[in-house]
Amino acid sequence: MIKALFVFTGMVYEKDNRYYALMMTSEVFHKLYFPYCDKLIVCERLVHATDVTGLTEVKSNDIEYICPPYSPSSSSMYFINKKKYFTFIEELVKQVDFVVQRPGLLGCAAAKYAKKYNKPCICEVTGNIFASFWHHSLSGKFLAPFRELDTRKTVKESEYTIYVTQKYLQSQYPSKGKCIGISDVEIDKLEDSILHTRLKKIDNYDNNHIYKMTTVAGVNARAKGQVYALKALKKLKEKGVKVIYYLVGEGDQTYLKNKATKYGISDQVIFTGAMLHQKVYDFLLDMDLYIQPSLHEGLPRAVVEAMSRALPCLGSRTAGIPELIPEELVFVKKNVNQICSIIEGLTKERLKRYATISFERAKEFEQETLKKRRNEFFNAFLQENNLKSR
Repeated sequence: MIKALFVFTGMVYEKDNRYYALMMTSEVFHKLYFPYCDKLIVCERLVHATDVTGLTEVKSNDIEYICPPYSPSSSSMYFINKKKYFTFIEELVKQVDFVVQRPGLLGCAAAKYAKKYNKPCICEVTGNIFASFWHHSLSGKFLAPFRELDTRKTVKESEYTIYVTQKYLQSQYPSKGKCIGISDVEIDKLEDSILHTRLKKIDNYDNNHIYKMTTVAGVNARAKGQVYALKALKKLKEKGVKVIYYLVGEGDQTYLKNKATKYGISDQVIFTGAMLHQKVYDFLLDMDLYIQPSLHEGLPRAVVEAMSRALPCLGSRTAGIPELIPEELVFVKKNVNQICSIIEGLTKERLKRYATISFERAKEFEQETLKKRRNEFFNAFLQENNLKSR
């Protein structure tokens, strides 16, 4: 039996001894890691929740959560209980055959102990650490350079590294080991009927069509940049262009609701709250545009999922976003005027072209396509570390 450890600084939610997640569900874990191990131990920050609306229960006999029993707050993890967190992870590393870690305080610690105990380790680089901290909070700005240095060192020394981008993260965090670019976003095989339905829908737009635009991201994560989409709605309204903006995601809505009120567009902004992952796909079919105005990213899952519904997608020039969408739909971060200009310049013909580009690009993320590349990388990793025959 091959036992693996997955370490991530993200959060898992516990209620009544059951575990819930927003994105890292049992389905995702099985797609990413279970062809290569028999048992997966997951170590993340643990949040004891009273409300798990919009989250998915992770239940599987071959997935076990063993999380540090300390406060998941940043002050606890980075200062008060840092040594306890590290000791906890060290003990877990000793128990497994190999480690998969995503850089962050806990992931970098796991890589350190994997090296100490000669445990094979894969590093998965999913985003820009410095930007993630810098745009998070005042304390994040203090921590950003330290976390960046630790991440760069960890990735550089990694013997096996998977990047979710093809170029961007590789340039930010080079590694001396074996590397591959494979997105952690996997979608089911796409039916051409999705694109045909979208094109027909666009053909039926009248001259006064009001676009329904959406962003799928935590509404309390200011680095996702929804506020700049709100500012764009305000400017467009002043020009007589009305757009309805749907914000899908968990978190405190107060900040963005206050901004919508301040800009006089409350009637154009709809908060849906968290939404079950499968329901997001159906929701996206009803939208006209997708926008990802992020200040930092890795390769955003939500954009790929929107593309799989043949949605024309706008996005900021950050991280892996420009690798996904046409250049003319990319805007400079925080540039409200560019967002407005893109939306104002949309025509039926352009929308149909962008819908087609989105759909064809999404096919590169079909499960079978990525599975083949992942298999080759992981099988070589197992074989080179004498794990295949266990």
